[in-house]
Amino acid sequence: MAELLRPYRVLLGARVRAQHSYRASFALDLVTSLLIGLVELAEVWVLYRAVDGIGGLDLTSALLVFGLADTAFSIADLLVGHVDTLPQYLRAGTFDVFCLRPQPLLAQLITSDISLRRLSRVGVGVTVLVVAVLANDVPLTPENILLLLLSLLTGSAICIGIFVAAAGAQFFLIDASELTSSRP
Repeated sequence: MAELLRPYRVLLGARVRAQHSYRASFALDLVTSLLIGLVELAEVWVLYRAVDGIGGLDLTSALLVFGLADTAFSIADLLVGHVDTLPQYLRAGTFDVFCLRPQPLLAQLITSDISLRRLSRVGVGVTVLVVAVLANDVPLTPENILLLLLSLLTGSAICIGIFVAAAGAQFFLIDASELTSSRP
């Protein structure tokens, strides 16, 4: 199994090293991504400044939902979010290169790029999630921790499925890459 994953580890390692070679640009990308996550959090806060509750949720409950959804989406975006570049490969005629290689097509598309700047979005989601769990006085029992982890895992799997389905739809739709930009 380790031998099968070796080419992907080598490719991902090379891309990570390439992103780190321009440290100022990488830091700016991280800060920009962090600010986007904070703006989304501020939107929730602004809504709850005007009202006491929405749909039976107070601010701390809404932060828990936001933390779960944002973390799950950010993990999926980190792992497979760049498959929405498939239309560029199709238009340029370079998609055939992926088809000729002896690796699975989806695995090649997933490893074709990695954006470490998306790590800061995961950081925003995890931070909000931890604060919300503590603010809601959720007892940290093994069952609750398992539920939290399974929620993140299944939420990420759902978002990954949406990304992959939208990438597959690119063969039939014209420039519909924005389909994956809609958030859960």
